[in-house]
Amino acid sequence: MATDKNEAERVRGLLRSVRYPGFKRDIVAAGFVKDIEVEDARVTVHFAPNTRNQAKVEQMETDIRDALGRAGRFEHVEIQRHQPFADTGTLSGAAMTPLQAEMLEDGVVPEADVMGRAMQRPDMAPQAG
Repeated sequence: MATDKNEAERVRGLLRSVRYPGFKRDIVAAGFVKDIEVEDARVTVHFAPNTRNQAKVEQMETDIRDALGRAGRFEHVEIQRHQPFADTGTLSGAAMTPLQAEMLEDGVVPEADVMGRAMQRPDMAPQAG
């Protein structure tokens, strides 16, 4: 898909109006929007929400469609959901937080979360929290 970079940035700007439910941050600032592809009247948003709360994910996806629909430019909006931060890697073996991902996007290399790593219990699965 040939992406128009100016249109992709315009879409990114529109997505800044979509809030992460329960927070003041928008989904772009939170690092949930990984990529945007625009071709003619079609837009694909690569979305990696950092929550297991299905209701919040569905709300954000509805808000994405609403924000892009209000623009009156896109006939087809596709949202491809991805695992959070899968393409950005980890810091010292720990999962990357939304703040760390945003720092990387801004060109700042974040430090590993040593407290988070130190607080992990070895008898628990990493996915258990």
